[in-house]
Amino acid sequence: MQLPTPEIVHEAISVVLLGTFAPAKFSAYWVGERCGLGKDLVDTAEVLVFKSQELSRLRIGPYNFTCDRERLVMAVESVALETELFDLVMAVLRTGEFSELNAIGINSESIYKLHDEDRWHRIGHTLVPKEQVWSKLTERPGMSNVEILWPKHTKLGELVESISVKPAFGNYKPGIITGCNLHYVIPQETNQHQRRPWQSASEFVDSEWEYMKRRSKIITETILREID
Repeated sequence: MQLPTPEIVHEAISVVLLGTFAPAKFSAYWVGERCGLGKDLVDTAEVLVFKSQELSRLRIGPYNFTCDRERLVMAVESVALETELFDLVMAVLRTGEFSELNAIGINSESIYKLHDEDRWHRIGHTLVPKEQVWSKLTERPGMSNVEILWPKHTKLGELVESISVKPAFGNYKPGIITGCNLHYVIPQETNQHQRRPWQSASEFVDSEWEYMKRRSKIITETILREID
C-alpha cells in the first residue's frame, strides 16, 4: 500500500541582526528611502507595534520587520519571495548605518503535513529512540523537540548551524516543523581586521543565502527518506 505523499504547507525565510539598534528611528519611510522601495508600497505600510525606544514592528507589503534595542528581524512569509528578501537585506546592510553589529543569522523554516500517523511516530522513534533509556522511565515517552548543532567551516571562519525538529499539531497534525539557523559572530573592526561589521555581514548573506534559503526543506526531506 502506497503511503500518502507528505505535503509542504509552509516554508519561510528570515534574517536576524544582533547588535545595537534604535527602534524609534526604524520606520517604513526609513526603509523605503534607503532600500529603494516604491512610494506606493511604503504608503501601504502597517505599524503593528510602536513603543518608542523599545520596539517597532512593521509590515510593508510582503516584508515583516521587528526592531528592538538588540535585534532587527527581516522576514517574508513565503520562500517564494526569497530573492526579494535577499535584495532588501543587502540594501539595509549597505546603508552602513548599523555600525554596532555583533552577529547575524539566516533562518529557514518549513512545516510538512504527513497525512499518516505511523510515519509521524516513526520520525520520533528514529530521532529519539525510546527503548534504551526513556521507556525505562515512563510508559509513553514522546518527542517534543530535537535540537542539533554542528560547525560549518567557511572562508568567513567557523559558523554554527542549528537544526530543530518538532511535531506539528492542530491543523497540521500529523506534521513536522523543521527550523534551521546559520549563525555568524561578526569580527569587530581591529588593526588586523579592517572590514566594517556591516561589510562582513553582507559577505555572510551573499555567500550563504543559496545554502540556507531552502535548508529546512532539504533537512525534512532527508528525514522522511530515512524513515520510509
